[in-house]
Formats: sequence, structure tokens, C-alpha cells
Amino acid sequence: MLSTIAFLVSALFYSSVNSLPFTGNPNIFQCTYPGDPGSFTCSLDLPDFPRVIGDAPVWLYQFGDQAKSSDVAKRLLQLISDASDAVLPTYSTLASLSDVSIEMYLVERFAPGTTIDGETKWIPAGAGSPARCAIRYPLDKLTGPADDYVKLVVAHELYHCVESAGNKPPSGGPQPRIEGWWREGVAEFFGNYFYPEKDPDSNIRKYDPVIPLYGQDYPASAFFQYLNNAGWNEIQINNWLLNQQLSLDMASERTRVSQDSDVRTQFPKFATRFVDKSIVYHDGSPIDFITPVQPTIFLVNIPKGGSPVTLTLRGEPFTISQRTVNIGPKQTILLKVTSIPTDSKIQYRKTGSTDWSELSAGSSTQLQDACITETVSYDFVFTSTADTDTEGVDVQFVRLTRKGKRDDDEDNQCKDDPDPSACSLPGTWSLDISSLQSFIQQKLTTQEKSVTLSNFAVTGSSTFTVNDDLSSTMVFDHLTIGYDAAAIPAGALPNWHSDIDVTGSIAGTLKLLGATGGDPEFTWGDGSVITGEAKTNTVIAGIGSLPFNIPMDQQYGSATTVSYSCAGSQLLLTGNVGGKYAWAYSYSKA
Repeated sequence: MLSTIAFLVSALFYSSVNSLPFTGNPNIFQCTYPGDPGSFTCSLDLPDFPRVIGDAPVWLYQFGDQAKSSDVAKRLLQLISDASDAVLPTYSTLASLSDVSIEMYLVERFAPGTTIDGETKWIPAGAGSPARCAIRYPLDKLTGPADDYVKLVVAHELYHCVESAGNKPPSGGPQPRIEGWWREGVAEFFGNYFYPEKDPDSNIRKYDPVIPLYGQDYPASAFFQYLNNAGWNEIQINNWLLNQQLSLDMASERTRVSQDSDVRTQFPKFATRFVDKSIVYHDGSPIDFITPVQPTIFLVNIPKGGSPVTLTLRGEPFTISQRTVNIGPKQTILLKVTSIPTDSKIQYRKTGSTDWSELSAGSSTQLQDACITETVSYDFVFTSTADTDTEGVDVQFVRLTRKGKRDDDEDNQCKDDPDPSACSLPGTWSLDISSLQSFIQQKLTTQEKSVTLSNFAVTGSSTFTVNDDLSSTMVFDHLTIGYDAAAIPAGALPNWHSDIDVTGSIAGTLKLLGATGGDPEFTWGDGSVITGEAKTNTVIAGIGSLPFNIPMDQQYGSATTVSYSCAGSQLLLTGNVGGKYAWAYSYSKA
């Protein structure tokens, strides 16, 4: 009812201010395109127009007499109508369009030298008159392109009506170049949201990684396409746009963008997805960008006893910089980074993998082993969201020669040194019940300072199989751990008894993390298959039984860091999730 009333009000307004006495054919009016001097002849004898689409009153005109229009004009008018039907119901949920007069014109041509395929003008509401969003499309430029491209242009231009209705009308003056990355970028995103454009010359494919995000206009739609891939829906993207502010110059725009928490968080993730070529259209097909990131190559070949080599990762903020590091064979190489600016991120992966890791300040990570007889490559992506001209970080590659570890053997036999403290993961390991009870008691007693633990009992079985390529399987078959607990001081809490029954498995490739001042660590790579759960039952004195279950994937997987060490013939594992103790096991070689 309200949208119908708004339509009638807009219709009466339009009729009163825009129609002149009939001249011959009663369907031909003299009309003035908003913002242009003079008048032109336009036709309103199209089927079903004017009408309400979504909440929006819509008029569609063409220059000249519809009865004399060409088949080309008829095709374009139908495409404009079809696209309006498809997009305006969604756009009506993003902004209030019921009090906006949307007027679309199919014109013969634009002024010579004009390169755009559509143009939108916004006329604010006046005394007793609604706001007007006027769009014109040039027949000569839209005759050749495919149907879906024409519809994309319509979806793009109609979204400018949404922007203006949401208090973001074009600013005029020099600002269009500055605000273009979000104004045109989001409009182009919505065009591709409805009509994915995969032509070689499509705007979204033109994103240039060496130009700052805020320095691009239509191609910036690639960033918003990534946001949509990452879970942002059209309402969230539209709301983000409505929160943008105009800047007077590009330096001010960089300052503004560097303070946008959403962009700061999402841009580094966008960068790796761009490098991976894994940003997809709304229909799921990948976007083939015209200008991919061009990595520069850095070679690491350090002689025995040689000094570390330093790689400087540097780039302009909001650009994407990639270096590919080739590490020569027969070297044990550690990657070290002392400090990283707050606004910079370094992400790396083994070339060919899609599993990116982020370097942290003060970290030390082993990238290559002396027993590897081929060159290994790693990709590094550096991004900055700082308000500065350029920013950089130095990373070091260090060659190790260590007693008790896999050393840089001169004969390349790569035998483990006969050091009993050296710990090698590959093999089949079985749970060692006798040492496990004391190991768990030691760990729990260290963690739980406020209780006394006693009467430990462990039954059941577990195996941990690690292959040379670090693919692994950890299996639990009713591994049951029971213990009594008493509060310190006595009586502060009721005493209780807990039984934990672990049954499940973890199958995945281990990722070695090196050692950060203590025992070496590993985690499981993304994509590991985790099944089962830990069933826990706690009986509290004077209260009763309190059962609860913990899914295995909450304590095992890529979010778990496992420190490991060897004590005699035992392999001791301690799992931590989010920096907190989760579990401990003791195995012996089967």
C-alpha cells in the first residue's frame, strides 16, 4: 500500500513538472534530462512502464517514437527492463527507494569522446517533490556487447541510486577519482553479483596489485568480490559503503583507509586469495585476473659456517608484494624475523600449497632440511595497511649445523647422529601406559595449582603413526584416564573424581614448527580428517554426576600446537590449544 501511494505521488509530480502539451502522437512528450539544457523528444509508450519494481517507482524512456524504433533499440529496452526486475527487489532492501523517482533513458549516443556505458545523475528532493535518480544508456555503445553485459551496466547504474538514497550522492569536483574505489568498486561488485562479467576486458579482471586499493576505481570491485567470498553478504557490503567519508586528496584517503578496521583486517587475506587466484564470481567460477602478482626470486645458498642472508620485504601500503625464495638442497635453514611493524603482515607458504602461515615477531621456523636433495621454494606475501609511503621488514635465513640433529653430512647419507636426546617423529608409536600415568600426573599437577590430584588410572590404547613425508594417523581406542581431585586448601571446593574416555582418530600431514626456545613443535595441516570425541564424567561429592563430551576437533588439528621430546625410548607429546594445556601422552616405538 505504501509503495503504491509513493508511486502515485511520484507519478503526479512527474506529470506536473515534466510533461508539456501533446504534440501529435499522444504518447510523445517533451522531456528535459535532469542537468542538461534544452529538451528532447522521448517516448513513454513502453509496456508496463511506469511501474513499481521492488519499492521503487520506475520510468523507462527512449528517444524518438517507439513505433519507429529499431530491433536494436527494442532489444536494449527489454534488457534494461529485465535487469531492473532482477535487481531492484534486492536494492529495495538496501535503501528506501519508495520516495525516489528512478527515470531511465535509452539515448542515441553520448557526447563524442565519452567512454562510459552509462551515466547516473542525482537530483535531491525539493519542496513537495521527490528525489530523482536519472540514468541514461547510449544505444550506440551498448549495441555490440552481450546481453549480460548490458544487464551488468544496468545493475551498476541502478546501484548508484542506492548509494545516493543512502546519503552518499556523488561529490563532484576532484573527489570522484578519490572516492571511485568504493563508489564505483561497490557498484561494479553489484553488477557482477547479478551478472558475472568474464570478458577479457571486464573491469573486475583489471585489478592491479601494484596500485594501492584506494587508487583504483571499477577494478576495486575485486576486493568486494573477495569480501563476498569470505562471507560478507550484500547488506554488509552496502552498509560498509554507507559508512565511508569523502577525502579531499589521495593522502587523506590513505590516512582514512588505514584507520578502517575492516579493510585493515581483510586486505592481507584478500592479498593471498588474489595470489592464489581463488577469488570467484557469485556463480563459483574463478576470476582470471589480467595482471597477476609478479614475484621476484631470491636464492638461499649458504655455505657451511656461512653468515645468515637477509631478505627485505617491502611494498607500498595497500599493494600486494610477493617474493619467491628458492632454498638450495642439503641445507638446514631456519627463517627468523626479529620485529614486524604493527601495520605489516608477512604470510608464507611452500610453493604449490594453499596453506598460508603468518610470521610473527621473534619467531624461528625451519624451512629446509639438510637431507632434502632438491631445491625447495617458498612464497612470501608482504602487505602493509600503514599510513606511510613505503614499509618494509627484514627476514633472515640461517644455516644450522647442530650436533644431535640431522646435520649437513659431507657424505649426504643423512644419518641421525647417535644422540639419545635426538627426537625423530617418523615411525609407529604405541601408547606407553606405565610412563603415561606419571607423565599426565606431572602435567596436570603443574597446570592445576589449586588442587591435589591422586589415584591416577589409565586403560585403553592409542597408536601414533608418522610416515617419512610426515603424513600421520593418531588413533584412540577407549583410552580412559581417571583421577581424584581435592581442593587446596582442603574444603575450599567439594572433592571430585573424573573419568575421560577418548575414542577417535586424526589423519593428516604434520607441519613442523621448529623450536621457539624449548622443545620442537608441530601441528596438523589444514584438511586433516578428525573424528570422535572425549567423553568426560565428573562425580562431585555431595552434588552428583556431571557428564559432558568434547569433540576431538576442538583439541586436535591445525589450531593445536604439539611440543614433543624424547626421554629414553619414549616420545612425549603435549598439546596446547590457544596457548593453554589440553592433553599429554607418552608413546614408545612399536
